[in-house]
Amino acid sequence: MRKIRNSCAHNERVYCLTRKCEQRGRSGRILEKYFRMLSRGYARDLDQRLFDLIVYFKYFLPKTEYKQFISDLKVMLSDLQSRIHPHAFEYVHTQMGIKNLSDLDTLLNIPKDEIEYNKFDK
Repeated sequence: MRKIRNSCAHNERVYCLTRKCEQRGRSGRILEKYFRMLSRGYARDLDQRLFDLIVYFKYFLPKTEYKQFISDLKVMLSDLQSRIHPHAFEYVHTQMGIKNLSDLDTLLNIPKDEIEYNKFDK
């Protein structure tokens, strides 16, 4: 999140930000269970991308805010898709880590677990 925030503050592109795997087999990604509920390619990718943050927001944002966030994101992506060449748009959404735009709807429809702040895993 810090890297994305800093890029936004300095008017840099954020769609192509990645964090590469620094050690073989260890990506540093937090493979939240929502990744496993999407197509297998999401859990297999070793690089952190913007989509990881979109998935993490599902866990941390209230359901109504997350629904609005996804809705706004889809509107922006749809607008972009209508303005640029199809190959350029494919490049942008894959650089973001979104393999298929319908995965945003799938992610939205996955039931959300409530955060239990006062409980620890046993």
